[in-house]
Amino acid sequence: MWYGNSGIGFGSMMGAMGVMGFVMILFFGILIFAVVFGVRMFTRTERGYSGGNSSHDSGSALHIVKERYARGEISRDEYDRLRDELKD
Repeated sequence: MWYGNSGIGFGSMMGAMGVMGFVMILFFGILIFAVVFGVRMFTRTERGYSGGNSSHDSGSALHIVKERYARGEISRDEYDRLRDELKD
């Protein structure tokens, strides 16, 4: 069974295991990359980086104006003016 490097025995077994190990590492590397990439894409759209969608951008700007008004940073007149501009 242990005939050296003639294609059968221990020598060819180590070569096959080395290739399988490399393929396994490559497979899991691609899998991890795909999972990380997918998670980053989904979290990016949830944060409002939707690629320039103007309705979403004006909605988040309106949300900021509402928060500023609620904190008392802007007056009612300023709030009304900004809200009207953002809705256009």
